This record gives sequence, structure tokens and C-alpha cells, in this order.
Amino acid sequence: MTLPLGRSQEEMQLTLQRLADVFGVDTTPAQGLAGGELAAWLEQAEDQVFHGELAELQRQRQEGTK
Repeated sequence: MTLPLGRSQEEMQLTLQRLADVFGVDTTPAQGLAGGELAAWLEQAEDQVFHGELAELQRQRQEGTK
């Protein structure tokens, strides 16, 4: 079954686990979500992780130029 954003339920569950294990994301709010609701939650969580990682990279680059 294909869900919004082209993700299967299995892929979304794996992504949810990765966000928690690798990036320390609190996935408690996503418990009980499925389908489009889970896909939207994951999209938002991934965006937050991306922006946080990007900010850290920029900070490190600025420190390196001092």
C-alpha cells in the first residue's frame, strides 16, 4: 500500500525508529499515527533534524574560519 509522500507504512516505521535512534528525536507524539498523519509528522520531524544539522555545520564552519 502506498501512502502520501510515496512512503509505505513499513518505511515510515523504519524512519520513525531511525529518527529516535540516530538523531534523538522524541517520537512519542507520533505514537498511534498512521497513513497521512504519520507521513506529515515525519516530514516535519525530518525538516527539524535537517535544519538543526545544517545550523551545526554552519557553526562549525564559522569556528574553523576564526
